[in-house]
This record gives sequence, structure tokens and C-alpha cells, in this order.
Amino acid sequence: MHLLFDYMRPDTGAAFVIIQHLSPNYKSFMAELLQPHTKMPVHIAVHDMTLEPNNVYLIPPPIKA
Repeated sequence: MHLLFDYMRPDTGAAFVIIQHLSPNYKSFMAELLQPHTKMPVHIAVHDMTLEPNNVYLIPPPIKA
């Protein structure tokens, strides 16, 4: 996936939402791993967050039951 952002212009006008399979038992480091590959800000999405162009959003990890 990082190759996509290595070559993606940071001013496309698009918002990118990354959906990945996450375990509630492990912390995800995807934001930290992805950030060096893009000039766009990388965020963990939260409920009712407004998506902004030229930003990358990752789904949050599931809540442990």
C-alpha cells in the first residue's frame, strides 16, 4: 500500500480511507508506518469525523469486549 502513497500527489483533492483487518489484541502502527510515505496528514478516523480532501484516514482498531 505504501507504494501507492509514495507516488500519489498530495494535492489530488481526494480523501483516502484505508480499511484494514485489525485485531483488538494488538496495537496498530499503520499510521506511523504510512506517514513517511505521504505528504498528506494521516489520521485515525473517529465517529462523525468530517473527511477533508488531501488527507488519509485509517479506521480505528476494534474495541476489546
